[in-house]
Amino acid sequence: MWSEDDSFRRRLIKEVALKLFSQFGFHKTSLEEIATNAGIKKQSIYYYYPNKEAIFDEIVLETARELLQNVDQKIDPNLPAIEKYLMFTQLIYEELKNHAKQIGKVVTPDFIEYTPHGRPIVDKIRLLLKDRLRVILKEGQEQGIFNIENEELTLDALMEMANFIRMRWLIFHDEKRCDQIVREMNRIVLDGLKVRKDQ
Repeated sequence: MWSEDDSFRRRLIKEVALKLFSQFGFHKTSLEEIATNAGIKKQSIYYYYPNKEAIFDEIVLETARELLQNVDQKIDPNLPAIEKYLMFTQLIYEELKNHAKQIGKVVTPDFIEYTPHGRPIVDKIRLLLKDRLRVILKEGQEQGIFNIENEELTLDALMEMANFIRMRWLIFHDEKRCDQIVREMNRIVLDGLKVRKDQ
C-alpha cells in the first residue's frame, strides 16, 4: 500500500510525464527528463515505475477509467437497454475519436495497438468495456428486448466486431465515413440482438 507521500509522487511523475509526452512525444522523452522536471532523482522513479512504458500504461489506463466514468454519468439509468446500448457505443466512439487525435501526437498508432508493450494495455481497456456492455446486455434480456442465448459468446462477438475501431483507423480514415460505418455497425448489431415479434 502506498503512503500519502508515495501517492503524491506517483501523481507528480504521471503529470510531468504526460506533459512531456504531449510536448515531445513518448520516444523523445527520457526518464531523466521526467525526473528533472518533477524535481526528483532518476533513481527515485524506479521505486515507483520500472520504466517509462509503465508510466505511460498507467496514464492510459487511468484515462480509460475516467472516460468510462464520464460516459456512465451521461447515460440515464432509466433508459431502455436498447437506447443505453446506442448511447454507450456512440459516446465511447466519440471519446475514442478525441483521444486518437491526442495520442497520435504522442506515439504512433502501432505503438499502442501492435507492439508487445502496447497490446496488454489495450486488452485491459477492452475488458473494462466488456464489463460495461455485460451490464447493458443483462438489462436488455431482463426487459425482454434482447435475445441472447450465450452471454459470453455474444460479448466476445460484439468486442470482435468493434475491433476495427483502432487508433490507426480513426487517425487515417475520413471522419464522416468512420461515423457512417459505426452507425451501420450498430444498426446491424441491434437488428440481430432484438427479440423478434414472431418468437
